[in-house]
Amino acid sequence: MKERAPDQANLGAFQLPGLEIMAEIQNPKPQFAICINTNNPDLLTPRMIYQILPDESAARSNYVRMMDNEGEDYLYPADCFVFIDC
Repeated sequence: MKERAPDQANLGAFQLPGLEIMAEIQNPKPQFAICINTNNPDLLTPRMIYQILPDESAARSNYVRMMDNEGEDYLYPADCFVFIDC
């Protein structure tokens, strides 16, 4: 005898292990940082808040990826920023 697939109304009752973690990875919480030091004020403005873009490889090298003042995403040394805990 074939099992019947759950109807749409009952899908909320089913939970898959790790599904919440996958959702967090796919939609990470936005992170922000304040620039405290820059060698090029045309690209980064001291005391300005920037949104950090997810980049695990950059983080392992103590860099952060963010959109600069020219609208380009670029890697900057993490020690140029103070990170905001939202």
